[in-house]
Amino acid sequence: MKNINIITPPDKLFNDALQVLLVFPTKETQEQVQSNLLAYVEEDVNIYYYDAEVCAEKDIDWLLTVFKMSDLAIIDIDNVQPYARDLIGYMIAKPKSFWLTKGQNIVYNKLSKNEITDFKFLSKLGGNFETK
Repeated sequence: MKNINIITPPDKLFNDALQVLLVFPTKETQEQVQSNLLAYVEEDVNIYYYDAEVCAEKDIDWLLTVFKMSDLAIIDIDNVQPYARDLIGYMIAKPKSFWLTKGQNIVYNKLSKNEITDFKFLSKLGGNFETK
């Protein structure tokens, strides 16, 4: 049986689990991750969850550290608080980041082709993580 750990700032887990970072996810995004990734992955999973409305310097440090540790990051751009917008370009430019928005953002499309239009791709990623 796999373990699924939900982790929020300031905590971190240092284990051999799949590391997934959710940045400002909506309820729908959370449900999609559950049904399209967690349902298919057989290994332990650490879900790092970030949605702080107010910025603290230690939160930015945590977010950058956890992003570096993560195997996969899912960023819900429409919900990102203004203080975190500067970090989003950095995160989106990395191949492990997948992002979604209801807007037309030409800048993010230039940085990454990993825009999420549906979450079915996650079920395929699960198998790739297991064979790492």
